[in-house]
Amino acid sequence: MNYNISKEPIVIQEVIDKVVSRNAGAVTTFIGTVREMTKGKKTLFLIYEAYEPMAIKKLEQIGSEIKERWPDAETAITH
Repeated sequence: MNYNISKEPIVIQEVIDKVVSRNAGAVTTFIGTVREMTKGKKTLFLIYEAYEPMAIKKLEQIGSEIKERWPDAETAITH
């Protein structure tokens, strides 16, 4: 399965390795980062919680929508 919720730091190369192949002309990554300042206040840390079965279902839905638009695309999403 290429859709994953991680409790550990994400290793980007591990995610890329899930989709790269000799047939791929490119691999595109999106990496979200945390802004340091929000409305003039400094962000010290974030705490995420997720109901994992629901979160995985949502990631699968995103993957399905990508596949509809770009049938040859392979996706791997880790959050």
